[in-house]
Amino acid sequence: MEDEDLLGELRRLLNSQRFAVVATSHNGHPYTNLVSFALTDDLRSILFTTSRKTRKFRNIMEDPRTSVLVDNRENKPSDITDAQSVAAMGMSAEVIGAKQEKIALFLDRHPYMADFANNPDFALVEVHVEKFQFVRNFQDVEFIDMNGI
Repeated sequence: MEDEDLLGELRRLLNSQRFAVVATSHNGHPYTNLVSFALTDDLRSILFTTSRKTRKFRNIMEDPRTSVLVDNRENKPSDITDAQSVAAMGMSAEVIGAKQEKIALFLDRHPYMADFANNPDFALVEVHVEKFQFVRNFQDVEFIDMNGI
């Protein structure tokens, strides 16, 4: 598949879903959480909010390596051939610069989360995507290195 076609399919999947599973690490053990997310237009960043008091936030501050999983499964037998998933792997950090612009992007997608996004106890986290793993038909796997694009 052509890179542009693959990126278009990837973008459609990511934009069709509102929630993702974020994986961080604590003392060498995986730690996962469900989050609301937004994607930047260039596919290079995924944004989500979290309280600074959470294990997820502490994990990111200790080890910024993060994976974000998004899928479109419907919990049907047909998911074996129809479902798609994408894992975005990269480094996370709290958004400091251009924060209002990125909060606006997040709130365009999740306006019902304004209280969280604007709460001083909450952080806006940005995952700087280095690589995507895109899976279709349960075993058709393609990798997209964002450094090469």
